[in-house]
Amino acid sequence: MVPMSPLLILSTTLSARAGDLVLCREGETDRALARVVVATDRPSAELTPRTMEALIAADSPRLLGIGTLDHCADAAMDLTTIQAALNAAEGHSNYMEYPEAIEKIDQALARLPCLNEPLDPDLAARLLLLRGHAAFAQGDSPKAWADFRQARLIAPELAWGDEFSTEVRPLFDGAGAELANTTPMPLAVTPREQLDRLWVDGRAADTVEIRRGRHLVQYEIGTTLGSVWLDLTSDLELTLVLPAAYPADAHTWAADAERRDALGALLAAAAPTETIYVPLDDIVWRFDGGDRVWTGTTMSGEAVTITAPEEPPPESEPSAAAPVEAPPPTPEPPPPEPARSRPQVALISGGVLLAGGGALTAISYSQALTALDDTSTATSASEWNAADQRYTEAQQRFVVGAAIAGVGAAVGVTGVVLSRLNTTAQLQLFGSGVQLAVTWE
Repeated sequence: MVPMSPLLILSTTLSARAGDLVLCREGETDRALARVVVATDRPSAELTPRTMEALIAADSPRLLGIGTLDHCADAAMDLTTIQAALNAAEGHSNYMEYPEAIEKIDQALARLPCLNEPLDPDLAARLLLLRGHAAFAQGDSPKAWADFRQARLIAPELAWGDEFSTEVRPLFDGAGAELANTTPMPLAVTPREQLDRLWVDGRAADTVEIRRGRHLVQYEIGTTLGSVWLDLTSDLELTLVLPAAYPADAHTWAADAERRDALGALLAAAAPTETIYVPLDDIVWRFDGGDRVWTGTTMSGEAVTITAPEEPPPESEPSAAAPVEAPPPTPEPPPPEPARSRPQVALISGGVLLAGGGALTAISYSQALTALDDTSTATSASEWNAADQRYTEAQQRFVVGAAIAGVGAAVGVTGVVLSRLNTTAQLQLFGSGVQLAVTWE
């Protein structure tokens, strides 16, 4: 199943909205609109056709989750161009022309998504290592630390260059130690089965786990190689959607339990707030972009049961024949627990968020005080910079914790209100905020 961004749903309203989309192939829009009109009792004026061909023509990668993508904005190039940029930057650095060296490296790194061959991770790491040294020589220790961390992220086995000053070596080692203490997060790339090959930071990958920072993701579709910078800015799971890898008949995946989620990822990336209908045979499938949920309705208006993909049966070990014994008596099953109501779900969810956010703020506040003390007792620039970095990160965690606690309080209050009134509610958590909608019955 394709991982999605966090989403908490208290209730789902299944009524259609004006301007909903109808997905079909080119030349089939009239027939597709007619079938959705019959199945949903909607006037055709409230529906907008969208073809699969148009959906996959905008072939730039899309991202589901918290992060950013940087695409190629220049002509295609190969690794010899990057090597030439490194040689030029090294020449400037040898003459202590650090601004010129940094400019050459910035240009080369920005053009990495234009590569027409897999990245050489050691070459990219060398660029970052040189830029970090130049930044330190100009007095910018935080920038040097960030470049060293990025270099170690792309090439974990990168060794320190003897030609660089030993004064900056602690920043390089500290960046490596920080990376070693972080937990990689899974990156889903869809539709994975349509890709011939996949690389992350120049290394071939089947399953992908990445740490926070910038990664060059490259993929091969037929004879075409694409590249994109992916900047992971949180510890939440991400899905990278590659529209160019979808076939023109991918809309039929709505009826395929194994590939339905891959189609849903494309629709959520292209129309994140829309409702999309996909008419196939005698069923009209519906995808709600807001909560990423599939439903189905027959042409006669009957609901269709959505089945999850089948999992392969576990492999069993052959065993020797054993005497057959009478099975023990089957105990009476315990009575089922009553299902929690929506207000109870809201109260429990709010309590969990409030407790978690409160714990994070308390821990990060303590860490910030410790880091502040360390800055006052630092005996070298590297110690002060490391303490200052810990203080800044603790501040950021404190803000996140406070935001989570605030969301928890809001959800809890909603639960109290719902426990007093007969309501249905929908709560959606997005990466940039919270949307709460209450519908009175």
